[in-house]
Amino acid sequence: MIRVSIVEDDPGVRGELAARLARAEELVIHGVFASAEEAARGLAQARPDVVLVDIQLPGKSGIDLIREWHPRLPDARFMVLTTFDDDDLVFSALQAGAMGYLLKRSLPGELANAIRELQSGGSPMSSGISRLLVKLVQQGSPAPSIGLAPREQELLDHLACGRSYKECADRMRCSLDTVRTHIRRLYEKLHVHSRHEAIAKTTGPAGSSSKRAIPLSR
Repeated sequence: MIRVSIVEDDPGVRGELAARLARAEELVIHGVFASAEEAARGLAQARPDVVLVDIQLPGKSGIDLIREWHPRLPDARFMVLTTFDDDDLVFSALQAGAMGYLLKRSLPGELANAIRELQSGGSPMSSGISRLLVKLVQQGSPAPSIGLAPREQELLDHLACGRSYKECADRMRCSLDTVRTHIRRLYEKLHVHSRHEAIAKTTGPAGSSSKRAIPLSR
């Protein structure tokens, strides 16, 4: 079973999320909190596998909560649920330690699968967020090659498009284990620990010479 905690200040949304996930297979609710401060008092005891966090909370923000608790719960995976698709908020959340980012308007039928994907090592993102990341990557200026193998470069392209590990395996016509091997080698070469760090590291301001990016398309 996947233990899920919810941090959401809107009581209606909070109740709907808890009720929906309680009916989903393989998921069990371990803590429902109305603020970052309330979550800080309960997350250690709840010991969730996945934490769903709204960004706009009373008091501390959801990003502050992720930044503070990501190191304290190293085995937990944090996923943002929000109405905001602002690029600064997206990257702030990812840099704080979020491994997934879903817009609330895209939730019906998607959330339970996204939680399972997150727990299995993926990084689920709403299609709009994936397009935003791709756009930011494409705006980055090119950098010298760091010696990525062709299959590693191909995998990086797929990750930048927000595809799951299974989707990467299907498109690359290989097994999930092979994808995971490529990912491990890719992360070692980039000195990162997640797809979002890889994308952020290969993204730079257009025209910038001080922060150059590795091209993601061939």
